[in-house]
Amino acid sequence: MDGYALACTRALGASSAPVTLPVLGTIFAGDAPRRRAESGAWKIMTGAPIPAGCDAVVPLEQARELDGGRAVEILRTRTKAISSGASAATSAPARRSAPPEPASAPGT
Repeated sequence: MDGYALACTRALGASSAPVTLPVLGTIFAGDAPRRRAESGAWKIMTGAPIPAGCDAVVPLEQARELDGGRAVEILRTRTKAISSGASAATSAPARRSAPPEPASAPGT
């Protein structure tokens, strides 16, 4: 998923008020892992590796870019815990499909 990779503890306060963090850069799919997210968030694209020090991705829809993209305001903290080194594609929650329709008995 496209969003901001960060340490979950940095966004905990966003449930009561937005939290502003510096953006450390952008990581695209296929990029090599970068330095740790010690004091901010990485803008991360689908399929990109999650950098060390990050254990959550906040979707773009729950954040707002500030200062020409040099900072991000985390609006909500509905994050999903992940492991560094995972891919942003695998960090998205699985979608549930509708249960299959029961098969009809032959001749009915």
